[in-house]
Amino acid sequence: MKNLKNIIALPVIAGFLFFVTACEKDSEKSITNRLEEGDWSLISSNVIPGFFNGTDTITDLYATMENCEKDNILRFFENNIVSIDEGATKCDSLDPQGINGTWAFIEDNTKIVYDTDTFNLIEVTSDKLTISFSNYDDSTTVRTVTNIYNNIK
Repeated sequence: MKNLKNIIALPVIAGFLFFVTACEKDSEKSITNRLEEGDWSLISSNVIPGFFNGTDTITDLYATMENCEKDNILRFFENNIVSIDEGATKCDSLDPQGINGTWAFIEDNTKIVYDTDTFNLIEVTSDKLTISFSNYDDSTTVRTVTNIYNNIK
């Protein structure tokens, strides 16, 4: 019976230690390192409040995007350069494969400035990047867009 307890306990303890070690390694990395170690692919884009398209209220922007927009890749580099790669498919064959811009943290690493646009930094892990921004589509409605990216590297 004692051996059975050891057989059951050992994998549980090993799994827990692996989880704790993995979490510690991720938390030890700076936000900058986590950003720079990734190729970030958009997996979700939502807007609140939604907008009326004539028939329905749309909140899931990702569902309305074309595949050529969904396969774009963000890459952050240590010299404060960010590249946006068009991915496998381009929406317009005349567009360049990629464009570069600059990025920087502001307000104690709670926001990212990309060229002249500012994004709220919600979450950065080794696997996930979540940002949000406000968009004024008319003079009275402020909409908040939240984008979630997976690290595909």
